[in-house]
Amino acid sequence: MINPRKYRFLPGFTLVETVTVVIISGIVMLGMFKVSSDISGYFGKESYYEDINHYGNTALDKIVIQLKKAEEIQLSAANGYRMIRLRDGNNNQDHFHASRYDGILQNGVPLMKYRSFKEGSVNYELSYFWCDPIPQTIQDPHKPSYSKLRESIFLIELHIDAVIVKDGQRIVKPFMFNREVFAPRHYL
Repeated sequence: MINPRKYRFLPGFTLVETVTVVIISGIVMLGMFKVSSDISGYFGKESYYEDINHYGNTALDKIVIQLKKAEEIQLSAANGYRMIRLRDGNNNQDHFHASRYDGILQNGVPLMKYRSFKEGSVNYELSYFWCDPIPQTIQDPHKPSYSKLRESIFLIELHIDAVIVKDGQRIVKPFMFNREVFAPRHYL
């Protein structure tokens, strides 16, 4: 027969100690998972915002390059956005216009792709696109070249909204871009 007193003081964990360790370990693991999930979501959202910044800056840079080359610049409005028609010295024509969901279009083709719209993700919506000569602030009749110079400096504005749809709520974060560009061939 086995002596019960002999096994009473053997080293090891009791059932209560083991369950306590499992519960505490589980709580720590859940906390670590929650923190890593939050960090991952934050960096994912920042990646979308970085894409929007890249899109806005690249679109304006492409428009600025074409404006600098243009000898003739025609501005008109279409669908609440500015349409820019450009013609260079070789009679090559370009036109830029905007669409809320396709973004900036050059000759009817989107400059870059937008991300697709999915629940919980970020969607881009172009809310404002405008281009005009910088307004005349100083009118000096003795300096007509100054007036022509001011008409050759254009302000391009582009506003893109990052729209997040989460749990049926629409959260909008606006991004605003603008450039002032001098069109030297238009001036001459």
